[in-house]
Amino acid sequence: MILRKPGLRDSARFAAIRSNDAVNQYLDRQTSTSTTEARAFIKNIRNGIKAGKSYYWAISFLDDATLIGTICIWNLDKEKSIAEVGYELHPDFQRRGLMREALNAVISFVFQQLSLEALIACTHEANYRSISLLEHAGFQREKVPESEMNGRTAEPEMIIYRLNNPDKKARLL
Repeated sequence: MILRKPGLRDSARFAAIRSNDAVNQYLDRQTSTSTTEARAFIKNIRNGIKAGKSYYWAISFLDDATLIGTICIWNLDKEKSIAEVGYELHPDFQRRGLMREALNAVISFVFQQLSLEALIACTHEANYRSISLLEHAGFQREKVPESEMNGRTAEPEMIIYRLNNPDKKARLL
């Protein structure tokens, strides 16, 4: 598996993943069904990366560059030293440990390269696979202070998980 920069060549696969009912089951987002929408989304992603507001990776295999999923860091708040992780993987590639590998790589990047103090993830309370993934990576369920939500409000069915950088003493808020 490799994490790479998403490109316009990924448009059809982005559309396939973002329009998949199983992928979208627990996500509150507008379904992207066309390659035109996917291209606009990829351009938006790349603008966010250039602006330093997010990091976004396409997940593919070393021997096959076809996009099978994505993982990102967004809601990046350097002042508060926190960011949010988000991920999606096409159902054909789930249950193989691929997202676990991708998440571990991103956690290392966030804590070693960006030196952030914490990483959060929001997931639906019924998304047991996501919860298992987060808990296996060391995330712990908690109520995140409103000051760390960057203006977002948590929906009642959404739960928040947090992973603190083991190399930094967590700030008291």
